Amino acid sequence: MAENSGPQWCKRFPWCAFISQLKKVGATVSIANTYRPVERA
Repeated sequence: MAENSGPQWCKRFPWCAFISQLKKVGATVSIANTYRPVERA
């Protein structure tokens, strides 16, 4: 079953917490690219 992304993903993907910490200290975060397997493209 597909699941929409959201805050619950931070528990599964540690880099999400890293990005949150960067934002807390004033960094601007811009996602330029994401990896998507061929079967999901």
